[in-house]
Amino acid sequence: MMKNQPRGHWRVIACDLDGTLLGRGHQSNQADVDALKRAMAAGYHVTICTGRNATESAPIIAALGLNDLGIFVNGAVIADMGTGRTRSRRTVPWQLAQELIDFFGGSGHAVLTLADDLDTGKPEYIISSHAPAHRATREWLVANRMSSSVQDPIAPQYRDSILRLSVVVDVGESAPLETAMAQRFGDRISHYSIYSGVYDCQVLEAFAPGVTKWSGICDLCEHIDVPTDRVVAIGDDRNDLPMLQHAALSIAMGNARDEIKRFAKRTTRSQSDCGVAYVVEQLLSGELEPA
Repeated sequence: MMKNQPRGHWRVIACDLDGTLLGRGHQSNQADVDALKRAMAAGYHVTICTGRNATESAPIIAALGLNDLGIFVNGAVIADMGTGRTRSRRTVPWQLAQELIDFFGGSGHAVLTLADDLDTGKPEYIISSHAPAHRATREWLVANRMSSSVQDPIAPQYRDSILRLSVVVDVGESAPLETAMAQRFGDRISHYSIYSGVYDCQVLEAFAPGVTKWSGICDLCEHIDVPTDRVVAIGDDRNDLPMLQHAALSIAMGNARDEIKRFAKRTTRSQSDCGVAYVVEQLLSGELEPA
């Protein structure tokens, strides 16, 4: 339960990271950070809602001083933002994970499996030996100080805690692979294809069926005993669509593509123009209260 309650209807601010709170170079605006701190002081549960894992999100979590529960790995994980330890997870069954590894690896790409180390409760990357890891993968792991190892097959201790399987490819390779993945697996998985402007590559990701940022919001609300109709969701990309579609108050960033904006209830300023701070100030002033 939250220690105090904000005035008005809204209780939770679920904020995406890349393209929303973080801009090019993975940097945040001080105005956005300060605004979210004011929201926390007013009693809001401010939660990160990101495709990143908790370790990869640690710098912005530290900047914000977040210690409550957050939503990670596109909704597959609810973790303590202060310690990074997983509180609940939605995992990919081992047999399905094997099939995905064979599919991605058979296309000539290194498969990047994210699993929880059940001893530490923290994430670990496992890379297949089908091909060398993409340059973007190597740079990302170093930049975020992520632990990784090459395993073929995946060691038994990780098989019950697989959260996501992905491949990083050059942009021109992504469309046919995404089509083939959708045809092969259908609704047996949740999947996304996300463009990284920082690395100029495409990331294809597969999760357990039903895993989305909205499912993560629902799991979080169950943990903290808050109705889902009191959540404000802010995002900018394809993997934000479920929460933008379902949240009672959803806000697309000004830098989001038009096909993203049309699913949100409102649009704010761009990330570079402190769009998150603009939303928070409207919330604190009562402008966004339901009619």
